[in-house]
Amino acid sequence: MILTFLIALFASCSVVAQLRDNAAARVDSLLMEWDHPDMPGLAVAVVRDGKVLLKKTAGMANLEYKIPITANTVFTVASISKQFTAYAIAQLVIQERLGLEDEVHQYIPELPDYGHPITIFNLLTHTSGLKDQYDLLYLAGWKPEDVISNADALELIYRQQSLNFEPGTAYQYSNSGYTLLALIIERITHQPFASWCREHIFLPAKMDHAFFITDFRQLIANRAESYTVTETGFARSPIQSTTNGPNGLHATLDDLVAWTVFLNDAGRLDNRMRELIEQVPSMSGKTDSLQLFYGFGQAITQYRGEKLIWHDGSDAGYRSYVGRFPDQHTAIIVLGNQERIDPKNMAMQVADAVLADQLDASSPTVPATQKNIAPVSVEEAIEGQYVLPAGQQLEVFVIDHNIYARFAGADGFQLFPQGKDKFINTEQAVTLYYQKQGNEDIIAWQKGNSEPVPIQQLTDIDLSAFEEYLGTYRCDDLGVRYALVLRGNRIGLIQPRNTFIPLKQVAGDEFASGYWWLKQVQFRRDTGHAIVGFDINNSRAKGLRFEKVDTLRIN
Repeated sequence: MILTFLIALFASCSVVAQLRDNAAARVDSLLMEWDHPDMPGLAVAVVRDGKVLLKKTAGMANLEYKIPITANTVFTVASISKQFTAYAIAQLVIQERLGLEDEVHQYIPELPDYGHPITIFNLLTHTSGLKDQYDLLYLAGWKPEDVISNADALELIYRQQSLNFEPGTAYQYSNSGYTLLALIIERITHQPFASWCREHIFLPAKMDHAFFITDFRQLIANRAESYTVTETGFARSPIQSTTNGPNGLHATLDDLVAWTVFLNDAGRLDNRMRELIEQVPSMSGKTDSLQLFYGFGQAITQYRGEKLIWHDGSDAGYRSYVGRFPDQHTAIIVLGNQERIDPKNMAMQVADAVLADQLDASSPTVPATQKNIAPVSVEEAIEGQYVLPAGQQLEVFVIDHNIYARFAGADGFQLFPQGKDKFINTEQAVTLYYQKQGNEDIIAWQKGNSEPVPIQQLTDIDLSAFEEYLGTYRCDDLGVRYALVLRGNRIGLIQPRNTFIPLKQVAGDEFASGYWWLKQVQFRRDTGHAIVGFDINNSRAKGLRFEKVDTLRIN
């Protein structure tokens, strides 16, 4: 059987028996759906008082070679990396080699002067206002499967002439800040970031297999492959980035168990370090309006009445979570290698099981969920405009893997995937069905309990109203040009490398795309009402200005 289960020995046999009969059985049931020889899977561990309470793995690290996941399988842990970058900064603070209120330009003069100081504290707590490097990279034409280095990210960070907001006045998650922190560590220590972390964090914590990747060609023994969902099963979802600081850490379940044991050990973690990494940073003297919940590379919140220090991660098909209940001396770790896994949700269900008698009974538990993601090919097939039998016009569109529908003149509503071929909204009492028959896409619509009826996408759509938007646009902060064109029945942007990004008109001059890094496109007009450019506004990168440099006409 693929599923493996370990229960550590405790001094009290009654505690072990209780775990085995109750919590262990509940955790076991959570992982059963991933326990298949033809599916990617996950690894879970619970640590209490520095001892492994349970350790469980399910599913496959590699589907091609039928290699199961074990406690020594190496995962890319994505944003879990941030707590190690922050820990390295905390070490330098304690050594008095830098201060939290030091201005970043002191170490990185290449960063533009934004008219407001950005401090180390701002970078750590996501209050810098810096635009996120991944929004910038993808908007500049980079793709997730490209080989992306810190140098590539820094080049775009340095090009930005504005911030999302004045530093210290708001919170907005920004990977850029942690790339700058990694650079600051290198410039202060005169060591490569990966080497410093290996010597000063991983070795002392006995994280024997952990490392920050520096070469995408590196051979990694026992590595878990990354997978995405397809119509027929799974496909590889490659990641070749070597960015370090905000991500880049590779580690096993046992490595992260060792890390949580290290953090729980009062003999190895002094009070000053614990204060830095386990407390919500104070905004005293900075602003009275901003309440932080994010500290040194970790969120500090509560779950069912108890303090929880945690972070999750997501990159390609990899999913990760490390959370600690410090008052219960308990840590929960979840690692996975497919995008349907919701690691935080899984971890909280595990917490409900192993901390059942220590959490607030009046607080609701987390319902079991997973991210039911439709294959990209299905998303592309169902997206379009339709006329229903009753004559209503329906538009189906996708934004960041979320599928929406709307009737003409009405607000949109989400359609939730149920498997790979059924999408429902219970409030609207509607269901969209998809089926592939040879080369033909069969799409049907159902209202309530009526019989599903086939519907056809409209192919003869008048797009002449969009002609005034067509043209070439330039963005100096990204160093790119986009062409806004008509392709088939769609209007969209052509990025560098000829990537076509369909746009949907939201209202008036506001458009949106299906990509998280291109959420809002707001066109600008001059006093004569002519289109002169547009701004891209995402949650993590706002105000990227494009100027119109020439006009295209519909032939």
